[in-house]
Amino acid sequence: GATSMTPIYVTGSMAERQDIMATEMSSFLGSHSSSEGLAVLLLSQGAFSDSMAAWTSLGEPANIKIGTFDLPAGLDAGIASGGVAFGVDGGEFMQGYLAVVLASIYLTTGQALAMDLFQTGPTYVTEPRDADVALRALEGYPI
Repeated sequence: GATSMTPIYVTGSMAERQDIMATEMSSFLGSHSSSEGLAVLLLSQGAFSDSMAAWTSLGEPANIKIGTFDLPAGLDAGIASGGVAFGVDGGEFMQGYLAVVLASIYLTTGQALAMDLFQTGPTYVTEPRDADVALRALEGYPI
């Protein structure tokens, strides 16, 4: 079947955003009755919370799946409940900041990493993680 994508931009208070998300989800499914379902792709932690609240308010329908390009609080519970298909951690620290730190160290001391390949991500989460791992991710992987 055909695939369609409709971006929506949601603003307002938390309650207003959750109502808008629930209305949009319900409206899409109502106007696309032949659809297998709805995939909700998110780019922020706030949008994740709003979408999960909206999904819950609709009765946790199995034909709505949420995916997020972040690792917000509640991700593991969302995966376990069946509402979340995945979370992707782009590894901003490892892919961005760490490169600057390594370049600075090399320029000031002449020292470099001993390995040729330093894998930095992204990390894909499709199953609930160990509680300690999830906590470290929320804390930004402190050293």
